[in-house]
Amino acid sequence: MQEIICKICGYKSQKHDTAKVLEKYDVNYWHCSKCGFVFTDEPFWLEEAYSSAISSLDVGVVQRNIQNTNRLLFFMKYIPDGICLDWGGGMVCLPG
Repeated sequence: MQEIICKICGYKSQKHDTAKVLEKYDVNYWHCSKCGFVFTDEPFWLEEAYSSAISSLDVGVVQRNIQNTNRLLFFMKYIPDGICLDWGGGMVCLPG
């Protein structure tokens, strides 16, 4: 069985699944047996994926980002040392 090292905790991770990314690339998904993190192969497709990330038809993108920033700031008050993981947060940027 194939194993690679977890990007979060450094423990052995095993192949979990394979899926199509951008409807054309077969990408492996890995699962860490220690921390439970699931991650992909090295993401070589990001430049292509984000080349047109925002559609001109999406008129709510700015409003959603402001709302998500406010939600995150609220919850960060209750997180020790302000440590958090940006899990697909899009274009939200926080000062710091």
